[in-house]
Amino acid sequence: QNYLEKVGGVNGPQDQCKKEFEYAERTKGADKLISVVMEPSVRKSDQWRGSVGMVLGSRLFRDLSADEGQPGWQAGLTALHEEILLVKGTDPEAVALQAQRSAAVAAAVAHTPLTHGQGRVVATPVAPASAPSASASAAPSTSASAAPSPP
Repeated sequence: QNYLEKVGGVNGPQDQCKKEFEYAERTKGADKLISVVMEPSVRKSDQWRGSVGMVLGSRLFRDLSADEGQPGWQAGLTALHEEILLVKGTDPEAVALQAQRSAAVAAAVAHTPLTHGQGRVVATPVAPASAPSASASAAPSTSASAAPSPP
């Protein structure tokens, strides 16, 4: 509610909230602005007045007015994230797929011996202490027998 009033000019034309909103609308356009409701009392967008009401009042908004642990809050946050990606021109499914691929690569790299130069093994990853295994107690391999053969 306070933001709506400040953007509406209650504190005069030099209010920073008012200036920032008007600048964002002028430079980015209304299509790049996303409404996020943070207070239950302002869920009725048809009652938004001033610049916010004029520019965003007829558009859908993301409702994050519930407390963080309340049902629906996480879904609202996820929906906001997806909308930000869409506004940026990024496909949310592509982002999710890239995150899965990155996690798979990170998992594979975690189990790959580290090498230096021409394939000489410098260190072998050790299983975390929380997941004991037969190789967890073995020292990393740095033997001379792993040295590369001459060209």
